[in-house]
Amino acid sequence: MKSIIFVESNTTGTGRMLADAARIRGYSPKFFSANPDKYRFSNEFDFITVDTSSSEAIFRAAIDVLEGSEISAVMSTSEYFVKEASILASRLNLPALNDERISICRNKYRLRRALQNRGMGEVRSYRIAAASDLEAAAVETGFPAVLKPISGSGSSGVRLCSNLNELEATYKEARSVSQSSRFDFDDGAYVLESYVGGEEFSVEIFNGEMMGITRKHLGEMPYFVETGHDFNCDINEDLRKAIDGEVNKLISLLKINWGPLHVELKVHEGKVFVIEVNPRLAGGMIPFLVHATTGIDLISAWLAAALGETPVLEKTKDRAGHIRFLIPSDNSNIKQSADGAYIEGIVSSSPEEISIESISLYRGIGEEIFICNDFRDRIGHVILTANKPVGNIASKIAQSILERVIND
Repeated sequence: MKSIIFVESNTTGTGRMLADAARIRGYSPKFFSANPDKYRFSNEFDFITVDTSSSEAIFRAAIDVLEGSEISAVMSTSEYFVKEASILASRLNLPALNDERISICRNKYRLRRALQNRGMGEVRSYRIAAASDLEAAAVETGFPAVLKPISGSGSSGVRLCSNLNELEATYKEARSVSQSSRFDFDDGAYVLESYVGGEEFSVEIFNGEMMGITRKHLGEMPYFVETGHDFNCDINEDLRKAIDGEVNKLISLLKINWGPLHVELKVHEGKVFVIEVNPRLAGGMIPFLVHATTGIDLISAWLAAALGETPVLEKTKDRAGHIRFLIPSDNSNIKQSADGAYIEGIVSSSPEEISIESISLYRGIGEEIFICNDFRDRIGHVILTANKPVGNIASKIAQSILERVIND
């Protein structure tokens, strides 16, 4: 059987979905991972223990696979390993995004410099290699400012700072966490960026074409935890044109016209600011939402592109969609399952044609929850679609489910 190599993966969402799609098409998914035990689905697929921090170790493992199977594609849904997947794919003469393009996107300081060189650099930034850089960084960006790992993901280690004292304390705390965690932030460097207010959006792109715009919801500052997403919802034509124009300039600048691209933006007083560029599918179940609202299957499209095929990107429906994550406000534990039957009254009372697409709980009953102020605070989600935007109803349903699962 032909194999598809996954160099690590995100632990929920698209990682599992992509492997399932590969298996449905008749391929054998093989995961290269330094720690297979962190994956809840590790007993359902072939996991091979590999030092995934080493390109050579990954290549040697691939050579071992080739002794018994043809490798048809190499992929990764993990922000931290998309470059390693690209390097391996190139060495095996398989389709992949250029790894230098990936490096520019993943290194937030390099990305900011590239944008500035092309007149897209309104967000000021400063690379921080050590605590001695903090004062100069503050002078460059001013306050408020956002401290973030130079190549992090999932809002981990990202925090708003209002003054130099906060910045120094936040940097000290962040460094201690990153040094003791599984995250590797490109030699431990951070970046300080001037804070941009306004609404936050992301644009989902494939093969250089925009698939749609996502409105993002965040939790309370000073953290940047994404609490929900709206897709195909309430974006006026002027704003859409402004976002389209900025994103098209970005695609031209970075020369990325293969595979998925997830671009995060802020819109303040009508002006669009590029915040981050991720050379992968969006996380947070956004690809699922895109499929449910438009019929465009980004998972299958990426798999097809990695196999050297022409992806199908045809829009077959037009609905509004919402994701709301279940996020406790304090440390707690799971008391019961997320059965959706008790929310029928909320759905049936709406005048819109609402369809509950997914209700999922990421933790087991009795499992303790510790607040980390990043993506790990999400204990589940509800996803729904409707003939018109119903964000308030989505939020109400999510709150009802959350209260059920963490209360007796």
